[in-house]
Amino acid sequence: MSIVFRDFLLYAYFVIAIVSAAGGSKIGFSAVFVLFILLCAYFPLLKRAERRSRDMGLSVVILLWVPKFFAELMLFSAGERIRGRWKKAYEIHLNPAVVKTFETKEILQMLERDLLLIYQKMQGDLLLWRTSFPVPARIRAMIRGNGNAFWKKGDWFIPPFPLTSRDIDRKGARIGAFLIEHKNVLL
Repeated sequence: MSIVFRDFLLYAYFVIAIVSAAGGSKIGFSAVFVLFILLCAYFPLLKRAERRSRDMGLSVVILLWVPKFFAELMLFSAGERIRGRWKKAYEIHLNPAVVKTFETKEILQMLERDLLLIYQKMQGDLLLWRTSFPVPARIRAMIRGNGNAFWKKGDWFIPPFPLTSRDIDRKGARIGAFLIEHKNVLL
């Protein structure tokens, strides 16, 4: 099952659920539909993303692929524009097992190392995030000094896929995007 089809099914479920709640019918169909989506599409995708990130050498970051249409929709909903073209878009997620195991200072060091590794290996890709976790100072400086990046308070208009918004404090949430181009200078 393709990821675009999976996303279509997810948003179709939300529409069906709203219509079902308003009309009082098809509630059973909606429950079966969401179960189908979660079991057949999403959980294998998340495990594959975790494995790919681990194989890439990332210790705390999990990169979840986002279809280009949804990445553009997320940028539009944030009122931001990224100049340039990107090959692929990824959402950055923190591995909850690692976050629970280490102290914040150690996680920040691992996060900085992972993000710099991503920067070296993923030329031409777009990174998207929504987090309440602190971003390492070196990475914030890269974002601020880049015309193809933003980082601001707020949240994406598009709801997160189930089970991906792990431990996010919505009041302190920040969203952002960064187009990796090697003309950007590392500090």
